[in-house]
Amino acid sequence: MDNEIEMSFDALRLGQTLREERNRLGYTLDEASHKTGVSKTMLSQIERGESSPTVSTIWKISTGLRIPLATLLSNSNKSDYKVLTLDEAMPITENHHVLIQNIFSFDPLSPLDGLFVTLRPNSKYQSTGHNNALREYIFVIDGELIMHVGTERFIMHKFDTLSFEGDEEHSYENISDEPVSYLSLIKY
Repeated sequence: MDNEIEMSFDALRLGQTLREERNRLGYTLDEASHKTGVSKTMLSQIERGESSPTVSTIWKISTGLRIPLATLLSNSNKSDYKVLTLDEAMPITENHHVLIQNIFSFDPLSPLDGLFVTLRPNSKYQSTGHNNALREYIFVIDGELIMHVGTERFIMHKFDTLSFEGDEEHSYENISDEPVSYLSLIKY
C-alpha cells in the first residue's frame, strides 16, 4: 500500500492535455490563471511537464476551466472497450495522505469522473466543491469514512453510499489506523 501512495501521475501527459484544453477553450495563460486561481508561472510549468501539481491544484484547474478532472488525467490510449486494471489507472497524490486514481477515461457523451480513492490512516482531505459538477457520489469499498458535507457529518462504512451537490464544500476523513478505500463519481 505505501508504495502505491508514493506513486505520482504522468506530469508530461497532464501538461500536454492542459495545454490542449486551454487552447481549445481559447484562453491565454493569463486568462486561465485568472479563472483557476493558479499562477501563470505554475500553469506554464505544468504545461511543460516541469511541475507535478498537487491534487488541490489539479482540482482548481478542472473547476476553473470547467472541464472534468478525467479530461486532465485521461489516458492517451483510446478504444471503444478496454479493461483497465487499478494498477494501470493514473495515480495522483497529495501530501502522501490520499491516493486518487482516475478509473474511467473521459467520454464527452457521458461527462463523469470515476475516481478510486485511498485515504491513509488518520488523514483528512478537504475539497472546496466543484463549480462545474452537478452531483458527487461516494461509495465506500473498505473501512470507515467520515464525510463532512456543508455543516453535515456522515459516518460511512463498507458499501455505504452518499450523494450531494457537487459544488458544496466537503471533506473526507479517516480517523482509523487502517486505510479507507472509496469510489468518488462526479457528474458534470
